[in-house]
Order: sequence, then structure tokens, then C-alpha cells
Amino acid sequence: MGDLFKNTKQYYQDEYFDNETHERIKRKVKSSIHQHPKKSKRMPYFIAAAGLFLTLVMGSALLSPSVSKVMAEFPLIGYLFDSKDPAPLVSEMENYLKSEGYPIYYIDDNFQKKEYEIAVKGSDPYFLGMKDKIHEKALDFLEDKGLDAYSVKVVQDVKKEGSVPEKKSETLIKEEKAIKEDLEKRGYSIGLAFYIPRSKTFTIGLKEDKQAFSNNHSVVKEEASKLLEKYHRDEYKVEIFRYVEGSFIENVTSSGWARTDPGFRTADVLSSYVEEALSERNLPYQGIQVQFPDHSITGSAWGFQTNAETLKSALPKKFDTVDFGSYHVKVKILSREKMARGEKARQLSRTLAIALAGQKKLHVKTVGSSLAHHTFSIGVSTTLSPNSKDKEQVMEDVKAQIKDFFSSREGKDFLQGNDYEIEFHDKNGDLISN
Repeated sequence: MGDLFKNTKQYYQDEYFDNETHERIKRKVKSSIHQHPKKSKRMPYFIAAAGLFLTLVMGSALLSPSVSKVMAEFPLIGYLFDSKDPAPLVSEMENYLKSEGYPIYYIDDNFQKKEYEIAVKGSDPYFLGMKDKIHEKALDFLEDKGLDAYSVKVVQDVKKEGSVPEKKSETLIKEEKAIKEDLEKRGYSIGLAFYIPRSKTFTIGLKEDKQAFSNNHSVVKEEASKLLEKYHRDEYKVEIFRYVEGSFIENVTSSGWARTDPGFRTADVLSSYVEEALSERNLPYQGIQVQFPDHSITGSAWGFQTNAETLKSALPKKFDTVDFGSYHVKVKILSREKMARGEKARQLSRTLAIALAGQKKLHVKTVGSSLAHHTFSIGVSTTLSPNSKDKEQVMEDVKAQIKDFFSSREGKDFLQGNDYEIEFHDKNGDLISN
């Protein structure tokens, strides 16, 4: 599963404030959450309809009755969903810790492990002195939002050997220039000629048509190898491909390829071949994707611009390269409607996963969602055993939180008239019957 997976009463139409007031209060509330995290003990806000509490702590100066009313009726799922940030908790936690004076390098979220990893910049003594404090503040931050199932791991940001790309020496730069000039004097058109120190490779883009490349690539490769021997670079191998003018390959730079793994070079080269084939037929395309495990490359296009048969006819069944292997070619016709449904499902599943999996009492592992036939199918994977006595209560609690969100105005706007259904699975992956 790729990406991991707000309810309130109708407070949007409450007599106390209109939509503009509501939005202003929500911004104020978010600001207070961000700027005034927990300083002492937590203050729970209860929602009687769902039996749900959301723990938040904010500066008392900001707690007007209107703000309290919004927060009392704005639970966790809605709070996360309302954020425009794809990783709202990561951003808020990082900003909060930085506001407390800690030099945070990055924060990563791992929903499979239910863990947030916080990397801290600083010397060994500083890190050892601050590690426990940062750990405690981060846990408090999560718990103040009702997310007590997540753990926190604080690590030191240490520059590991090899993590910084090797800088190409002036000697190598002069040599690659001389090799390119030498090959061009022999009558070959060279698009690029680079040393790639990380993989001990000298890569050559031969700017010729398909037939000329087929005739000349082995000769050019052999002559380049001799030139490398001349410069005592016996440890380097020569890599050669056909350079397609007017394609993405023209954007490739020596420093860019020096930083990338061989797989990315493969993707760049193959993408240029697909671009060439489609441009020859004047066919628009949306994207090109290289799959390394099954050695395939997929060209995609919008369904309103072309169809699968036309796209297939413009591409070979297989690309055979000299040094990058052979790749089978696939096509994919994209539907804007289908992609929009998929994006909505991903947005929902990620929000539900963060909120539900973060609450210990819910026993939620992951949440997935799909939208088809006007129905959101929500799959909740749990850590419950088949005979768990808690399963009925857990399912009711999860359903209540999801129902609360879909009963709010934002939830209804998200549904846009579609229905939703929820399925629960135990820790073995088997369906839990109601």
C-alpha cells in the first residue's frame, strides 16, 4: 500500500458565529496549539456525542468562550484533515521544538512502526544533554493531541562517511574534456562524456541516429577504454548510450549524475528513448515511469488525448540498451476522474491512519481507502486477535470517530454525496464480522 492511511455537530451553522468567524477562530486555535504547547498538565475537552476526548493545551489568554466551543466540537480527525500540510504533525512538532530552542535537523514519521524519528544537530555532549528533554517534549506534544500510541526516537545528525557526494577533482574534469575532444576529432558526435567517481564509470552519450549508433557504439567504447588507460584509469569502466537531442537527457549534468545511483541514469536514458518515439508520432504524453524489479518502462497519457492502442503502436515492445539492460514497454491511459478519486481516497486514508493508529485504545495498525461506484471503502487493519473481547467496542469507537467527521460540514463536502463503508480486519488479516 503506497501512502498510509474532522465530527462535530453542525457548529458551522451555529447561531453564535458565521463561517468567517469560525475560520478566524480555527486559525486562532491552530496558532495557540502551535505556539503554546503543554507546559503543565493536560486539559481535556469532551464531546459527549462520540464519547471522544481530544487533549489540547493552549495559552489561557487565547481561550475565549468561542474558541473553547470550537475546540470542544473539533476532534482529532477533523483537525488533521483541515490542515493543508501533508504531514501536519511533523511540521508542527518541528516548529514547536525549534521554538523551544532545539536545533532540529529533520523529523521523519514511520506509520508502520508508529514512530517519529527526530534528528538533532550538535556536538556529542550537547546531544547527550538534550536528548531526554527533546524526547519528553515530543511525547507530550503527541499526547496533547490524543496520540498516545506513537513513540519517539531522538538521534544525532552525524555526517556519515560517504553520505556527501564525492567532489570531482580538477584533474578528472580536464581528462573528461580531453577524452571528449579526442573522440570528436575521430569523427564521433558526443553529447556528453562524464566521469562518475562514485561508480567508477565513464559514461558517454553518442549523438547519432539509431543505425549509426548500432554501427559505432562498440568501436567508440573500445577507443574510450584505451583513452582511460592512457590516463591510468584502469579501474573505470565505459558506459555508452544513444544521446537523444531535444529530450530530457539534455538536462543531465556531470554533477547531477555524479550524485545519483546507476538506476537513475538508466531512467534518464530510457525516458529519452520514449520521448523520442512519441515525439516522432506527435503524441502527447503525461509521464514515463521505470520499474526496476520487473525491468519495465511505462509511458502514460491522458485518455482524452489518445488511447491505449495508439500509444502502443508508437512504442517498441522492448528497449534494448548497450549497458543499461533490456526493458519491456507498457502503456497506461490516465483518467482525470479516476486519478481524482484516487487522490481523495489517499487523502482520507492518510488522515484516518494518523488519527486512529495514534490512539492506543483503538488497536489500529493501518487504514486504507478507495473510492468506486460512489462509495468510499475504508479498510481498518487492527492488532486485535480473532477472539478479542474488545473488538466490538473498538469497532464502535472507530466508527463513531469516522461518523463524526463525515457528519461535519467539511466531511460532507469531502463526501460530495458519496456513501462510505467500513471493514475491520484482525491481526491475521481476516475480516472481523460485526
